[in-house]
Amino acid sequence: MRRTAPMLLRHLSSDSVDSVRVGRAVTRLRNGGDFKPVGALATLPPRLGATLEWLCQKDALGQDALLICAPAERARARRAAFAFAELVNAEAYYVGVSPDTAEADLRQRRELTGGGSAAWSDAAPVRAALAGGVLILDGLERAERNVLPTLNNLLENRELALDDGRRLVPEWRLAQLREEVDVPLLPVPQTFRVIALASPAPPFTGRALDPPLRSRLQAHVVPSFDVDELPPHEDLAAACAALLEIERNNAVAAAASRSSDTTFAFSGTAIKRVARHASDARAVLERCYPPLAGRYLLGKAVSKDAVEAVDRVLGAPAADEGAGRADGALWLSATQSRALAAAQSDLKNGEHVALVGPAGGGKSIMAARVAPAAARLQTCHKDLTARDLLQSRATDPATGASTWRDGPIIEAMRAGSSVILDGAHRLQRGVLAAALSRALHDGIVDLPDGSRLEAAEGFRVVAVAEPGAWLGDGDVAACFSSHAVPEWADDDIEAALAHLVPGCDARALAAVARRSREDGDAATRLSIRSLLRVARRLAAGEADVKPLVEEALMAAFLPRRLRDKVDDWFASSSDEEVEATAAWTVAGEDVSVVARRDGATAATVAMRGRGRAPELVPSLPNYVPTRAAEAAVAALVQLEAAGERAVLVLGNQGVGKNVAVDRYLSLCGAEREYSQLHRDSTVSSLTATPTLEDGILRHEDAPLVRAALHGRVCVLDEADKAPTEVTVLLKALVADGVLPLPDGRILRVGDNVHADFRLVVLANRPGYPFHGNALFRECGDAFAGLVVDNPDVDSEVALLEDVAPSRPHDERRRLACAFAELRARHETGSLAYPFSMRECAAVARHLELYGSEDEGVGDALANVLAHDAYAPQRAMVAAVFEAHGFEGVADKLQRKLDGIVPSMAYDVEYTSIKGSGGASVPRTGLSAPKFGKVDPSGNPHVGGNTWAGGSGGSDTAGLGGRGGPYRLWDGKHVPHQVSDEAKAEVSEAARAEGRRQAQIAHKKRLEEIEGMTENEWDTYKGMLDRIAPHVASLREQLGAAKDRKSERTWLRRRSDGELDDDRLVDGAAGERLVFKRRGKPDPLDRKPTEEDEFRKRTLLFLVDVSGSMYRFQMMDGRLARMLEATMLVMEALEGLEGKYEYAIRGHSGESDGVEFVEFGQPPSNRGERLKVLQRMVAHSQFCDTGDRTIEATRRAISDVSARGFVDDEEERKHLVVALSDANFSRYGLDPRWWAEALSDSDAVDAHAVMVGSIADEASLVAGALPRGRGHVCFDADELPVVFKRILQHARIIDDGEEM
Repeated sequence: MRRTAPMLLRHLSSDSVDSVRVGRAVTRLRNGGDFKPVGALATLPPRLGATLEWLCQKDALGQDALLICAPAERARARRAAFAFAELVNAEAYYVGVSPDTAEADLRQRRELTGGGSAAWSDAAPVRAALAGGVLILDGLERAERNVLPTLNNLLENRELALDDGRRLVPEWRLAQLREEVDVPLLPVPQTFRVIALASPAPPFTGRALDPPLRSRLQAHVVPSFDVDELPPHEDLAAACAALLEIERNNAVAAAASRSSDTTFAFSGTAIKRVARHASDARAVLERCYPPLAGRYLLGKAVSKDAVEAVDRVLGAPAADEGAGRADGALWLSATQSRALAAAQSDLKNGEHVALVGPAGGGKSIMAARVAPAAARLQTCHKDLTARDLLQSRATDPATGASTWRDGPIIEAMRAGSSVILDGAHRLQRGVLAAALSRALHDGIVDLPDGSRLEAAEGFRVVAVAEPGAWLGDGDVAACFSSHAVPEWADDDIEAALAHLVPGCDARALAAVARRSREDGDAATRLSIRSLLRVARRLAAGEADVKPLVEEALMAAFLPRRLRDKVDDWFASSSDEEVEATAAWTVAGEDVSVVARRDGATAATVAMRGRGRAPELVPSLPNYVPTRAAEAAVAALVQLEAAGERAVLVLGNQGVGKNVAVDRYLSLCGAEREYSQLHRDSTVSSLTATPTLEDGILRHEDAPLVRAALHGRVCVLDEADKAPTEVTVLLKALVADGVLPLPDGRILRVGDNVHADFRLVVLANRPGYPFHGNALFRECGDAFAGLVVDNPDVDSEVALLEDVAPSRPHDERRRLACAFAELRARHETGSLAYPFSMRECAAVARHLELYGSEDEGVGDALANVLAHDAYAPQRAMVAAVFEAHGFEGVADKLQRKLDGIVPSMAYDVEYTSIKGSGGASVPRTGLSAPKFGKVDPSGNPHVGGNTWAGGSGGSDTAGLGGRGGPYRLWDGKHVPHQVSDEAKAEVSEAARAEGRRQAQIAHKKRLEEIEGMTENEWDTYKGMLDRIAPHVASLREQLGAAKDRKSERTWLRRRSDGELDDDRLVDGAAGERLVFKRRGKPDPLDRKPTEEDEFRKRTLLFLVDVSGSMYRFQMMDGRLARMLEATMLVMEALEGLEGKYEYAIRGHSGESDGVEFVEFGQPPSNRGERLKVLQRMVAHSQFCDTGDRTIEATRRAISDVSARGFVDDEEERKHLVVALSDANFSRYGLDPRWWAEALSDSDAVDAHAVMVGSIADEASLVAGALPRGRGHVCFDADELPVVFKRILQHARIIDDGEEM
């Protein structure tokens, strides 16, 4: 193995040393100072000698430098910059650039000095300039646009006007200018230099440098890591060489495609560091190169090239062997046990460790085992800035002077202890690297207060995070030794549950857990935390596994396809039936609250004594004890009795969630601290809100903190409306028992958190039409779940009796039944709005006071339905009420809303002739294909060869015959079918002639389609009126579909907007950038127009236009369904071109790709959409026989997957929907071939819809397809439901899967 020669450094002159030579470069020495680095030169890799020589050359020329490197090798470039400063005896001032870096971080910041006065504090660039030192700007590509130009004049002319009135000028101009100006001038010595570090974007993630800034910096590519730098280990060196080659190729390819999405994480610095104490080559690579672990660390598929390259050198990895084991309060699988031992060893050997695994998988418990008992905790969330991770602003309680408060990380650095960085994946990209990269690599950090801190011996960071792109940032991955912490192995679940929760039905629960993993859906996967909660409930005496599992998954709000999966896990649904018929009652008795089921005591909890604030105890004088309401209250009693201290209550609007909670608290005599969350809720408003009183910063406790300290019940309402980066902090308190507060205090369960503290979080169900965030997905498994569903009819009738006692009982029941049907239609997708008990009660209340014979329900319903005054669904709602005996509702609503809404569309009824006319024996021989004569009488013609439009005959255009040029139906009579033997008698010449005539007729028909008559418009309008409600519903959902990356968020550190509570001290000190406002996040590396195109979802609809669609239309209406499906797609996607790009392509025996609508060219009006439908009919009528469904599916998936970006992190996929009449057996096609085609690409969610069938063939085909991908639709009214199910599966519209 070759070795690089060591660097030779020589000082000139032995008497008075004033310069240094590196290679051919000679430059001057400086005078040193407190900020001169020490030790960087001694540890500089020999390969960086060339970089050191180049920096000396630039210094001699008086030029500023830019060191370019991959993010994973940032530590090498930084080491070279500090080594240069040490070499020339200069002070080095460091700025870690982040997205939050602002002008105050680059020039001056105001500080309060007490007594109402303020002073300016110089930032690092100013101090570096005044000292004639070296300013190191690390991470230029992370900065937001137009921030770094603040330094342009300092770079160009060594001049900078400061906010305190002083002015920096070059040292050589000082004497001249002092005589001419009165402004205080400060000299910038000629020794001042700037060394910037950056990674080019693309291929790396970040922003390209602004040309004025780039042109002022001389650039140099830092030599990359070489395997010669490794400790002697041939296998490791060979594997690293292979990975380096792969990354170089990826970088070139990414730069050529202008992409920044490829993961670059190879860090020679990290590998060399870990290899000193880890002898196994594979273990070293898995710790330092996340792409090898793939989904376990990055949340996406492994890099196949990297895995294959490493396996070629090191051989295939050994399979995990060994059973799990108990370890105190832990149960560790074999993999987890090895990960724990490796992490503990790494920490002992001086490494900082990252534990990465799924939510609820036991990472926090393992982190507590890895880190010493005295470890501090830093809870991470999206709003944390790089500065906040280190220090936060505060004021001196005595003087009001501004101070800096150390965060947990800095406290640990000073004390030489460990700190757990919980939720590191939630930090904004670039924040972790900017704040901690130097601290983790070198043990040194430059603090916001201007001081420099060297970590005490023993400082370690244990990062706890979920898999994701955060670890794909090379500069972050290089800081840690990363360990994947997967969930328990399947074989360990039963033994683990039996050990940790004695007395539970471990076998039954383990079987359910394995099924949840086998199904592969994240929404139905039971985390370890959820399994343990269910196990504890079983051990406490609850006998039924199914309702507990459904509660843990909030299964009632999962999409139907996932609810069906959960049902399949259990042998029967008898438990559910028992629950539905159980009668619950809850009452206070003596000093207890007792919940009874069918008269038998089910749970008992103690009442609370009279507290200090009785006004906080809820009172419900109008509570109606319906069966549904009592069941919800009883569930809360059961959860308290089972030891649950935090409950998440989910349900539709208006179902009584708040009523159930308040009733429970009222019975218990519990004091309630209430807070309603919303879009603008912040970490401060949730915990402790900062205020300035007489110039002193104080914090006012929020309801959550007051409840925790005083033993009350905190009720957080509408929690799904708050940003998830805020509500996720609740997980720290509930699951980990620790919650750091903004003022430096820490809430700790078992310490200052009162034993009687309880937390109840209320939220609406997930999915459309609710607009909430993914609360349950982010932290739901930390809570015990309670679903409050819509009430049963009897419960609703009981409530209406209280609301409208004078109305007839029959009317109240019919009203309740009507609303129950509306809710059922919402569940199936027919109605977009989920009508609730609240609307039902409002109608009854109106009837009670203002109902009359003339107006009745129509008048009352107008108050509820006016929201949908212009929506087609209003007619459907009115029809439901009329079906339940409320006659004339539609007319009454029309009169009530007359002048507000357009006229109601009239109903169009479609009829079709069912069945077949039977077999036909041709009565004539075969001659040549021809069109035939048209019979003006319209009589049926069977078996002949004279008339066009007949059936079962020869030579003429018709149906069911032989030898004719193309299909033609007279629109009236049932066709007869000749046998296949008779068809075989047609000569090849006759077939060719028939095909020629069909092509001519097809071309003529296409020419005719270009015109649109009034009758044709009436035809289109008739179809449109039939599906108009479904179009409106689907368009509404597609329009509301969430692309979370494009949602507006709070943009902080702005010069205008609303005052940011977290910047009060800065504002009091006079800083300008202390506001926040709503806006779209600035994309890192794309132009805004490119960003918009970047996020479009690609949808391709394959429609069946084969001959059988035309042939069997009169039997089962399959062609009409195909046309309505196509119309539904085109109408629903109109005006949504900014979100979706779609195409409609046909397939038949003649072609696997007939373009009806091309990508980027949607039909612009209904005339063009009608032409699409007409061309579909024409193709089906004139095309050749055969079936190319499978070829068309493969081609469609291939074309769509090649169209660009798919967001792996959010699992956003393109969509292909293939519609067919499942005529497979006739052409010898195996459904399994279609199943394989539908699974061709991981980037495409492909579905098949059968709209027609001979016998039960469609069901057989659907059964052979991948689960959830095959759909059967023989009724046009089912089409919207099927389409909604498909769009939910593809995560295009919300379905509750992102709870």
